[in-house]
Amino acid sequence: MADMFDQDDDVVVVAIDFGTTYSGWAFSLRDKYKNDHLDIQTHSGWKSGDGLITPKIPGIGSKKISSKLMLKDACGKSMTAMKVFSESLKFLMNNFLNVLKERIQSPPMQYISWVLTVPAIWTDKAKEFMRLAALEAGISDTHLYVAYEPEAAALFCNEVTYKSNEKMSVFKPGESFLVLDCGGGTVDIATYQVIEKVKLRELHQPSGGPLGGTMIDKAFLKFMEGLFGKPVWNNFVKNYISEFHDLKRHFEAKKRTVGEDNERQNEFLTIPRSLFDVYEELNHTKFESAMDIKRVKDKIKVPTEVMVTLFEETTNNIADHVCKLLEEPDLTNVKTVLMVGGFSDCSLLRQKVKKKLSNMLVICPDDAVLSVVKGAVIFGNNREWIQERICPRTYGIACNVPYNNEQPYVSLQNYDGQTMSTHVFKTLVRKGDPIFIGKSKFDSTFGPTTASYKKATIEVFYSSEADPLFTIGVNVRELGILNLDIPDTMKGTDREIVVTLTFCKSTEIEVVAYEKGTQNRVSRRFSCLE
Repeated sequence: MADMFDQDDDVVVVAIDFGTTYSGWAFSLRDKYKNDHLDIQTHSGWKSGDGLITPKIPGIGSKKISSKLMLKDACGKSMTAMKVFSESLKFLMNNFLNVLKERIQSPPMQYISWVLTVPAIWTDKAKEFMRLAALEAGISDTHLYVAYEPEAAALFCNEVTYKSNEKMSVFKPGESFLVLDCGGGTVDIATYQVIEKVKLRELHQPSGGPLGGTMIDKAFLKFMEGLFGKPVWNNFVKNYISEFHDLKRHFEAKKRTVGEDNERQNEFLTIPRSLFDVYEELNHTKFESAMDIKRVKDKIKVPTEVMVTLFEETTNNIADHVCKLLEEPDLTNVKTVLMVGGFSDCSLLRQKVKKKLSNMLVICPDDAVLSVVKGAVIFGNNREWIQERICPRTYGIACNVPYNNEQPYVSLQNYDGQTMSTHVFKTLVRKGDPIFIGKSKFDSTFGPTTASYKKATIEVFYSSEADPLFTIGVNVRELGILNLDIPDTMKGTDREIVVTLTFCKSTEIEVVAYEKGTQNRVSRRFSCLE
């Protein structure tokens, strides 16, 4: 057998879908991908209704991220978030490599491209954090790519459409559609217009939030606490951790089927024996029934109408969010909704969305939980799929400008005898501006504040505001810092420093600073285009 790795290009593309509820991987071989874009292998344990290989990875998208962020496990033990995520990624990476070795041969790492999926609505810092965790896990930066989950899912749906020869108008040039990616922790919503077969432009800034299936989990756990009583429930959760997680996994599978049969009047939930034992120990009687809930051997029989109430708030919030979003002027041509992600397999959620969007075509692909990871593999084989995005934030740098009495300011400081307004936000690219991946470049020229400076510190900031005035404020965050050496002070403050921001590699931005007329240059990439 010829060495399949004896070539220059990557021959394996593997995607890791790192989720709040479940995580796993999928991969393709380039030679097979060329003949069939859907020839994608997934982990053997990854299928609807089953537990994936790493359940319950804690979400970070809404947290304030730093290298010191600590996470607690179910027993209260703490560990840095970076350690948790990097070790989890390392496990997934090694698990994949072992499987690949069994199926073909041991692959050199330089022939593998890795694609990491993240929600499009995550904060810049959260996305950068995930990239750093991947590097810490041992994935090379030159072979690491980041894919947005709704985009990956859309790409998968597009390929499925062409593979099945369906003449669906949603993927014809000029058509617009919305991707509703419902995961465990977050709901990620993105909208696109088809430019050509595999080229899209983003229509609107991604939206969503913590509206995923875990919200129903919380309602279920609260329901169980009320059913068995707080003392019993707390005792069970504290002392029977394994059984507690078994119960949650059972409910995870149950979420998909509740409400799918209109004639079914009751739902049956398997309850750990230890929970019944704790109830009997603390109450000196056996659990038989409570709140119209009856025990049937090792199960409880719950009226379907009671179970449905656990879903009402979350499914309503998701459907209402989509309805409100579609009222935006730039989304009036959207006529199709693609429901993807694990929570989209939930029958009640599908029913709710279809009911509230009765004038829309709502498409729910089979085994929606796999849409993202398989789409990420396709993305890894064609990383130029997204042609145009809408910049979701304003990016700029901090600078000092000469002050006059008519200007607002947050801080004044004297430099070389001149009063300067400091912490001024100098915009490089504005929120809402269209950006073309790999082509759009934004730059501005600055000078050192004082003639004696031999180093220029470029502080890069971003803001949720379209026109921030200063880099100090509740809606402004620091993205990162670049330090540029400018040792020759002969020209004093007349030295020209150019700062350039480029959107590249689909989900990254690159910031470059250089001094004109010299070889002095510094650059840094961020995986943070939201």
